[in-house]
Amino acid sequence: MWQRQRLAWVIGVCLLAVLLSGCTVYLPGVENPAGDVTEWGEMPEYPLYVLSKSVSSPEGRIYNELVAVDAANWEVIRRTVLPDGTPWNIGRDPQGRIWVGYATMPGNGDNRVAVVSAEGAIEKVLRPCADPSYGIHFTDTHAFVACGLNGFNSQVAVVDLQTLELSQTIDPQYDERFSLTASGMGNGKLLLFGNGETKNWLALVDTQIFTITETLTHPFSNINDIVYHADQFYLLNKINAMFPEKSEALLHLTLSSPSKLEEIHLPGEGATWGTIADDQLYVYQNPRYGTTSSSPLRFISRLNLTTGETESWPLPDWWNAGDIAWVNGKLILSYRRLEDPDQISGLYEFNPETGELTQLLHLPGAERLLPTGP
Repeated sequence: MWQRQRLAWVIGVCLLAVLLSGCTVYLPGVENPAGDVTEWGEMPEYPLYVLSKSVSSPEGRIYNELVAVDAANWEVIRRTVLPDGTPWNIGRDPQGRIWVGYATMPGNGDNRVAVVSAEGAIEKVLRPCADPSYGIHFTDTHAFVACGLNGFNSQVAVVDLQTLELSQTIDPQYDERFSLTASGMGNGKLLLFGNGETKNWLALVDTQIFTITETLTHPFSNINDIVYHADQFYLLNKINAMFPEKSEALLHLTLSSPSKLEEIHLPGEGATWGTIADDQLYVYQNPRYGTTSSSPLRFISRLNLTTGETESWPLPDWWNAGDIAWVNGKLILSYRRLEDPDQISGLYEFNPETGELTQLLHLPGAERLLPTGP
């Protein structure tokens, strides 16, 4: 159910974006030169990579690109045109390569992961499994690509980082559907969250032996993002925006024997994207994302992971961030304008001391963020 709602939301956003000249619609006879790299500036030590979608060129092309940004001065260093389709998430392997997973409707068969060098060249396009849009994570030797498959069963493709060949697959098998919605990784553990018919599943995978070693359940949740910190996973529960009486906006999983799952209250509605800095969890909340809510309200919430104290700040109505990250000592949000013509796509800093948003870089189509700093 929730998988289908997510895909319906994606379609709805694209239809809306078509009307507003913002979706990835390809023109017949117009070539999108995947792999083209522009703006060959010197790469900083710790670039910020941004996945930008539905960028419109002066020649009328609409395409996607991977953008490298120097976070010291907020200037664009490199742009790489990505293969056509719907790139959805990005991850960075130990060699510095960027992996871009593509989303698809069930049955449409897009199984591509584009592997891009740190300098912006497309090295290879892999096809590990269908709908590899639920997170790509890495150990020193392998990539773990979380795939939605057909929306009823899901899979993790394990790819050798040296050969870029498929090593094996991990297939969560339970007594009902496992519809993957999010994944996260930390301390050698890969966490998969999937919706079932009557309950939801949390599968912990040992990334050394490629085996699910523990399974937990939760009665009512739909996780959009998973953040790891100090042997603990924080799962952002977007369905809380529609049913706050049934579960909290945050699930907290502590790795132990056995692992412990509990709920944590956050102010505001729902939870969409999260990042952790200085023992503080920052959460961007969009109650409309992936749900049937029509609320225009948007928030930033903060949870002190030491004391448990929370704070919350309102954002402008309809301010639809594509991601949140801690970059170079700043809390950064990406924004891809869809509904308010007075708001400009790009990268913004949110200052918790003042509650203000400040635009740092105009960047059309900016969505997913991938910091590389220490």
